[in-house]
Amino acid sequence: MRRILCVSLAMAASCTLLLVAAALAKTAGTREHLGWMLPREVSQSDQASSQGPQLAIEENGDLHLMWTDSTTGQLDPYYVQSTDRGNNWSAGARFATDPQSYQAWIALGTGDVLHTCWWERKDLPTKQYLHYAERAAGSWGIEETVVVTDSEIQEPSVVEVAGYVNVVWSNKLALHFDLFYSRKATNTLSWTDPVFVTDTEFSSLHARMTADGDGNLHVVWQENISPTNEIMYISGTVGAGQTTWSDSITITEKVANGATSPHIGVDQNGVAHVVFAVDVAGQIDTQDVYHASFPISNTGDISPTLVGESRVVVSQQLPTYASPVIACDGPDDVHLVWNGMRGVDIWDRIYYAVSHDGGATWSQPFAVSADDAWPDGFPTLGTDGTLCHVAWQQKELGNDNDIYYAHSLPFVQHLGLGLKDYQ
Repeated sequence: MRRILCVSLAMAASCTLLLVAAALAKTAGTREHLGWMLPREVSQSDQASSQGPQLAIEENGDLHLMWTDSTTGQLDPYYVQSTDRGNNWSAGARFATDPQSYQAWIALGTGDVLHTCWWERKDLPTKQYLHYAERAAGSWGIEETVVVTDSEIQEPSVVEVAGYVNVVWSNKLALHFDLFYSRKATNTLSWTDPVFVTDTEFSSLHARMTADGDGNLHVVWQENISPTNEIMYISGTVGAGQTTWSDSITITEKVANGATSPHIGVDQNGVAHVVFAVDVAGQIDTQDVYHASFPISNTGDISPTLVGESRVVVSQQLPTYASPVIACDGPDDVHLVWNGMRGVDIWDRIYYAVSHDGGATWSQPFAVSADDAWPDGFPTLGTDGTLCHVAWQQKELGNDNDIYYAHSLPFVQHLGLGLKDYQ
């Protein structure tokens, strides 16, 4: 009889065998990473608290990373860059803020201009400021104020699209948080007055924003609806006079249990990909990761599906949720990272999976970070089309937190071989 044996080039023992296998290949298979580099610390801080990394990647592979850091005795935004795809990093550049800064976000804009925003507490105990800065031609510009408020700010997110810099954030003006939005034309200093994106009776938190190739905004967030949280979505059309928002929709309408920590990406075909964590019924601190995809032109039927083998137990040391992050690469490749403990893990680790069919199926989870004495969380993810880049926060002794980074090794093509077996 005749059998078809599948041989992976990734396991080939020599260059000769690789060449022979390639010559014999009759059908193309899938691309997979050979593995990941050993993680390295990039925060360069000692006994300081480095928190909340955010990553932005240029098409040429240059990397930009930002977080908040207490090296000087207070939290300030810090920035580093790599021009060799993460093998070496610059020294940390500090934004001297006053007195304390939180939740710095970074995004890449037109002409590789970088945009960042963060919030500060000033004039204690009442005032909070949402600030913004941009980096062009290798240097950071002046600090701008987007809004000043007497109430609490959480998790700003910034995107440049259609000639405007756009910011969304959560603001607790009354008894709960609502989503607010402001924008300015690029190369100007004038921000519009904040407007509601959502005005609900529940708290709207963990907002994440992205843009599609046609210049439209897409936002997901967690709506704290009792007894379970829901994941919501809204889109915005950025016009010359104003940004017009669609009606919000519930992504998790078909999901039974509470959902947290959403993230969104839009691929080059105009398909939105949303990931979020879902509580596992009856299991304490246990979550699965779910994925939902839908054309941005048709949000009528959204059916989230479980990412296979994604279940994790989350500790109380870093985030108490799986904090999944997604990145789209080409028409079908979707990359995913999240944090938590699987199997015999001692502490939370960063896990990675990839889908080559738009999220229909997923690879087995791969642990990017080590199973050491320290928990890992709050991952950030990006791809330059060749490598995947991940950074995360690692908690160590006391208030010491560090930022770690790793990238995937190059792709290998798995090829199906037609070999005869005459048994």
